[in-house]
Order: sequence, then structure tokens, then C-alpha cells
Amino acid sequence: MDVGRPRLPHRRAVRGAELRGKPHGGGGHAGAGLGCRYEHGNAGCGGAASADQPIDDGPCRIGRAAVARAATRRVFADSGGAPYDQQWSFLVAGNAVIPGLLAVEAEHFATNTPIEINGTSWELTTTNGSFSGDGAMVALPNVNLNVNVDTSISPRLDYILNFTEVGTYYVWVRASGDSAPGVSQNDSVNVGIDGVLPDSSAKITGFPPGGYVWSRITVASTPATLVVSKTGSHVVNVWMREDGFIFDKLLLTTNSAYTPTGFGPAETTTITPPVLSYSLTNGGLQLSWTGSAVLQSAEEVTGPYTPAAEGSLSPVIISLDHPRRFFRLAK
Repeated sequence: MDVGRPRLPHRRAVRGAELRGKPHGGGGHAGAGLGCRYEHGNAGCGGAASADQPIDDGPCRIGRAAVARAATRRVFADSGGAPYDQQWSFLVAGNAVIPGLLAVEAEHFATNTPIEINGTSWELTTTNGSFSGDGAMVALPNVNLNVNVDTSISPRLDYILNFTEVGTYYVWVRASGDSAPGVSQNDSVNVGIDGVLPDSSAKITGFPPGGYVWSRITVASTPATLVVSKTGSHVVNVWMREDGFIFDKLLLTTNSAYTPTGFGPAETTTITPPVLSYSLTNGGLQLSWTGSAVLQSAEEVTGPYTPAAEGSLSPVIISLDHPRRFFRLAK
């Protein structure tokens, strides 16, 4: 049977759902959307391949997006003996989760703790229009106060982040200050984890006048780092060191060679997925879950979903007198 030559468009972009995976070369930026490219014939990814052999020709870049490339190549002859060499390659860019990289906007804190004894606090500011998200956080009042590493008298911002990898994280801060050639009075900040300020991430500086810049350098001229020894949720703390400091964005990465530019990568979600558990009881099936999600049900897996009739808050006992139902948790 003559299978013929597959008819594929030479190039077509497809955009749709978010892709979750690991792009090659962990140092890329997260872009927008998902794109696939189909390449016909020998163009595209190089390298020899036998029939149905996958090809991986490494990383590439499209603009600021980290890109993973893979391909499948099929070499065959039709019933008449004519040779065919078919190859399909896929470029996947943007929205890919990069393990070991977390980013959060300064104004998206979980808690903001002021200090009454000296009247200092972190306040939202939008006076500088080049901030990354909805604004930035400034340590006020600006009276040239330097608390050094005394966190007991320093206002604190807390961020709940989910770490999927253990190890040493390099701490990058996007901020505006007055480092040299400025007077260096409003140009440093302290970053810690789970309420502890390590020496390795204290006194982050290197923010000259002129707008927001990224820095990971400490006063000791060493890269700022934090050690995460356990995966899961941790509270990352940002303490004022010098008042007048304007903090815009925080980035943590296990990649020592990664250097953010511009606004940096998209903000990492800080939502911890709920965990759904079930058990049989005399009254039916008991469903329970973590977090504040709402239980929804439908007769078909495609929906429509509505709040479960038995209740939408954990725990819920589900009656078993229905022939079939599907459940999901929604925020």
C-alpha cells in the first residue's frame, strides 16, 4: 500500500493552553503563550536519525523566551521504492515552569509588619512609573535610618513561596536606591527565610540612582544566597535595612549564571494546590481537602460544574445514589 507523502503545512503557529515542563537551558525567561512549529522535510533540527527516532537538538531562543526544541523523524520507502524522509519538530516557548526559579512582585506580600517603636513601615508607591507590577514598596519615613541587621526594629514583608527544589538559591532584588555614585543612604535591604536572616543574604546593595535595577551583591561584595533544605512552602522575608529604599521585585534562582533583565520573568504563582482526600463512611463517600477551594460537581467530565449539592466546604459526605458524578476543586 502506498502511504503517500503526509500533507503538512510548512509552518503553522498554534497557541493555546499552558505548557508545564522543563525547557532546555534553565536560564531563560518565561514568555507569553505557547507556540508549536511544524517543519516539513529536512529543514529544522539537524542530526542523523533512523526511522521513528526522536531528535533533540538543544536549546534556542525566540526573543526573551526560553525555548525547548525536540523533533521526530521518520525515514521510509513507499510501495514503489521511492524514499521519503519526514521530520516534525516542535518549538515550545513561554509559560513553562522553570524549576529552581521563583519571582514575586514586592506589593504581592502575604503580610506586611510595621514597627511601632520607630514608626517605620513598608508602603506602596507608584511615583516611579517603571515598576514591574502594580507598584513598588518603599521603606518610610525616609530620615536616614539604618538598622543594619537588627530585624527586631525593621519592618518586614513576607512572601509564601513553594519551593520544588532544594539547594542554594541566588537572591536577586529589583529596586531603586542611591548607591555610588550616589550618597548610599537608601540603597540596601535584608532578605531571609522562615524568620531567619542569614549572613549570606543580608545587606544586599548595588542600586545606583536612575531607576530600578537588578542586584544580588551584598555589602561584602559576595552574591546573596539562601539555602533551602526542604521542598514545599517557605516564608521569604524582606526586611528594611535603610529607609527610603524602594523595593520592586524579588527573584530566587538555583542557577548561578542567571541574570534577570528588564522587568524579569513573570511572577511565580504563590498558590499551593489543594490536596483532595476521600474515605468511605456509613453515609457515603467523604471528601476532604486542604485550603479554601470550593467543591464542584457535574454529570459529565466536561461540565458544566456547579457547587456540590451536599456542600462545597471541606469535609463533605457525598451520597452514592447517583449513577455517575465528577468532582473538582475551584478557587
